[in-house]
Amino acid sequence: MIVTSSPVVQQSAAGRTYTGTWREKVRFSNVTDGLSNTFLAGEMHVPEQNLNQIPFNGPVLNGAELDNHSRIGGPGVPLLSGKEQSGFLLGFGSAHPNTCNFVRADGSTGSVSNTLDTLVLANLCHRADGEVVAAIE
Repeated sequence: MIVTSSPVVQQSAAGRTYTGTWREKVRFSNVTDGLSNTFLAGEMHVPEQNLNQIPFNGPVLNGAELDNHSRIGGPGVPLLSGKEQSGFLLGFGSAHPNTCNFVRADGSTGSVSNTLDTLVLANLCHRADGEVVAAIE
């Protein structure tokens, strides 16, 4: 979703050093489609045979390896279950039967059906596309 930021990293004689700051900062005011209409975070699709394997789900520690912890959703990238194989590494999904859990930008949590229309999924994953989504089950 919304966290489209990268750490400020400086080159030094000892190597790369994270400065503790971010290049971009997303504020609530940047979520113009509404906090309850925007996903903040969701479960990562990780096929069962790839649990705890990089790059399917690795550490987030430095933010450098986006495929370890980043996910997207929309046309061509539907919600998946943990048993499904996907040629697309960065999709949302869950081992829960037919659902995937998300946190919305307003702090609420809930499950959505894996059959959610991919255009609706894309709208929920975008903070400012102007496409406000009606209530979904």
